[in-house]
Amino acid sequence: MTEIKKVVSHEQHTARLKAIEEALGSSINPNPAKALTPPSVLTPAPTRPLTPSLDNDLSAVFAAAVSLKNKNEVFYRAHEEAEVSHSNFNELFSAFSQEYQTPSLMSTPTRARVKGNTPLTSPNLLAPIMWTPAILGTSSTQLSPVKSALAPATINTSPEKPEETTIPTSPSTLSPRNVTWVVYLGVNEIDGIYYSWVESEPKKHDGAFYTSSGNKSKIVKGFKSHECAKISYNETKESGVLALLKNREDKQMEKFLVLQGVQPGIYTKRFEFMSTGLGWRGGIVERHLVDDVMAVEIFEQRKDEGKIAIIHADDHFLNL
Repeated sequence: MTEIKKVVSHEQHTARLKAIEEALGSSINPNPAKALTPPSVLTPAPTRPLTPSLDNDLSAVFAAAVSLKNKNEVFYRAHEEAEVSHSNFNELFSAFSQEYQTPSLMSTPTRARVKGNTPLTSPNLLAPIMWTPAILGTSSTQLSPVKSALAPATINTSPEKPEETTIPTSPSTLSPRNVTWVVYLGVNEIDGIYYSWVESEPKKHDGAFYTSSGNKSKIVKGFKSHECAKISYNETKESGVLALLKNREDKQMEKFLVLQGVQPGIYTKRFEFMSTGLGWRGGIVERHLVDDVMAVEIFEQRKDEGKIAIIHADDHFLNL
């Protein structure tokens, strides 16, 4: 058998390959104008390596997240503890409310007005009549009359009722032992020392005291000697006591606080504070238009201020 070999030239072979390539290209890419770029031509996107600063930022964010988480946990634990404490407080308050009852308001206390000649006393003072000038750091000889009716005193919780002096209303009732009279408060607010007594005023006589039986506010004291009468009148006038008596009398509200005297205390009667509180001597007295409770409060304040003193208690003045 004879083998026949067809010889193909180089040009023919090249042409056939080109035809095959064109045929293959048209089937893969119908639009030859937009042929695909060979894969070897494509350039991959450049990758950016991580820098140290970015790494630090990420670490900081992570650390902040962890810290926030821890703080949230602490907050929630504190919130739970607060709720438990609040619950315990409510239980205690509820138990306390059941056992404790608010007391009802008391009515406003009223105090009956003291009648008679007994001085008002304070329940907080115990026998202040036992106070002596030495306790207060001064002696009776060092106390000089103050020319105003303001100053200290003492309350006697159980004062003895003083011996009342009868105010004469006519010459027939005058004691022959009294040779001089001191008028502390007379008709038309007159005061002075007198050596005779006249019931009415038919005509003026020097050294005579004119009175009327209708004048119930007069304050008169008879003395056995001119010397004693002068001492009493001068001391009561210089210390301002007589000036207090010239105020218009108010039997409802008038209170006399004897702060320095024979028996300091609170008095409601003019004759009483002159005879019992001062012993017809000079002293320091305050006059207030207040109720009984307020009078005691004022007296307590004077006591706290150290203005209370007993004077003229042992000089036997009335025996001169």
